[in-house]
Amino acid sequence: MREKIQRLITAGTDGLDKAADILFPPRCPLCERFLIGREKYVCADCAVKLPLIRQPFCLRCGRPLEDAGAEYCFHCERTGWYFDEGRCTFIYTGALKEALLRMKFKNHRDYIPFFAASMAGSGRDFLKTRCPDMIIPVPLHERKAKERGFDQCALIGEQISRITGIVQRRDILIRGRYTSAQKGLLPAQRMKNLAGAFSLRDGTLPGGAGVLLVDDLFTTGTTINECARVLKEGGAGKVWFLALAAPEI
Repeated sequence: MREKIQRLITAGTDGLDKAADILFPPRCPLCERFLIGREKYVCADCAVKLPLIRQPFCLRCGRPLEDAGAEYCFHCERTGWYFDEGRCTFIYTGALKEALLRMKFKNHRDYIPFFAASMAGSGRDFLKTRCPDMIIPVPLHERKAKERGFDQCALIGEQISRITGIVQRRDILIRGRYTSAQKGLLPAQRMKNLAGAFSLRDGTLPGGAGVLLVDDLFTTGTTINECARVLKEGGAGKVWFLALAAPEI
């Protein structure tokens, strides 16, 4: 075993990754069972139970629809969004919900390759037709990033960038004001909570650029919309988004 690990280490970055898998076997993010054989990212049992958002979904925000004949959800029909369109990958429920919470609050960064690959895969056709110029992760305030130990959206965006070849830019959109958690707030309270939280660094956004925002959770759309507003007012042409999960409407 020791000799095998040493050979893998001398093989470079890929070797280090394989050596780490031997020392610390990856677990399924959903059930936490060790992955075996050809299982990648998730175990075979959980792979067939993933709560993927499939058609019909809202063509504006990407959340699942009950009415197969509808194009837009109730919220998007009545809301003037700054973002143009978005897609969400999973329904925020069950084991997937618990995995997302463990990633964010129990430092399970090892789940991020699975989350990013799922988002890039489900959003592949969407990205091919929109052709964004850059990825911008919804920024976490510096204080919150230090409390948590990492910025999950930035890490997910970095992985999506590697998969798609779309460059990620973290030097454009900044979160300059610390905000309380959005959970439990009414829509008007969410808007007030985020007012003035985001801004652009001067001279960093190319005029007319197509921007893809990356977020982990799309609930009311307030956060994504505020980011889109700041980007549009700063000269962005189109603003789309990919979100890991969204609750059922």
